[in-house]
Amino acid sequence: MHTPTVALINSFASDALKQKNPLQFLQKLGPLHDRWHSTPFSRRTIGFLLFHWHLVAAFKHCHADKVWTGGVQAFTPANWTAFGWPYNVPDNVASGDLNSLAVFSSAVERWHNEAHHAVMMATGEDLMNPATNILLRNFWRLHYFINARFLEALAAYDGSGSVKQKIARLEKNHESRLGDI
Repeated sequence: MHTPTVALINSFASDALKQKNPLQFLQKLGPLHDRWHSTPFSRRTIGFLLFHWHLVAAFKHCHADKVWTGGVQAFTPANWTAFGWPYNVPDNVASGDLNSLAVFSSAVERWHNEAHHAVMMATGEDLMNPATNILLRNFWRLHYFINARFLEALAAYDGSGSVKQKIARLEKNHESRLGDI
């Protein structure tokens, strides 16, 4: 199951690959990223963790991670402590319990909102504008970190198969609740 939003993300990555221009992916992504963040929670068809998981997957697929010399590495817990915003979101996700995964997604999203500000204060980069922050390596470092936390929670929720298989099952079996994840 792919929402129209995920289909657009994937088309941006495919187009960038065809054009051999990963910057094209980032440029097209800005308005979509801004629109997603402007959508009220109750109207989202894909939630925070799933949306950003698909962004990171497409980003890597079209080699946009190679735009910067040395690529992109996730921030570490030590980085967050140094930024004055330690990662402290409890992972209480239980096997097969979609509600616990939804609660985790909401908690990570709240932490993430302040994390953008913490990175901005530490680096001087404007990470607060979703239309343009996707052009900054530190945006991706933050979301690599969050993606890793999501994968840990996803393993607790569903311990069987590859990440892609787990995401596919989640999206197929809980289509009406994807806005919560």
